[in-house]
Amino acid sequence: MLSDTHIVRVVQPLGRLTFVHYPEPACDGWAAHCLELDIGGQGTDRRAATADLQAAIETYVLHYLENDEAVPIRDAPEELRSIQEREVFMLLWIRLRVKNTQRREVVFSSLPPERFSADLVPA
Repeated sequence: MLSDTHIVRVVQPLGRLTFVHYPEPACDGWAAHCLELDIGGQGTDRRAATADLQAAIETYVLHYLENDEAVPIRDAPEELRSIQEREVFMLLWIRLRVKNTQRREVVFSSLPPERFSADLVPA
């Protein structure tokens, strides 16, 4: 049996996500779009757009994982898939248990793409 001081952490890789960025005149800033999930975010600059996109993906993915449902995968439109400048992240699902408290979150790892081998698959 674990004592009250133990922390249990389970890290499950969910897959690789590809983000593209492009100027978005409608919001007078930038847009970021995930090609594997067809989800977008916006911000005043690339960093803000990426943060907005990551928050949207976190909400989307956690909804399905916490309900033990497969995460729907939707390809982004071809015009977005043709953007060559890309940023790749590995999406990780982390489950923490400290004492009697559980916490779940998704984390984006920006390790080099050649370190990733898994495609995004439902958990």
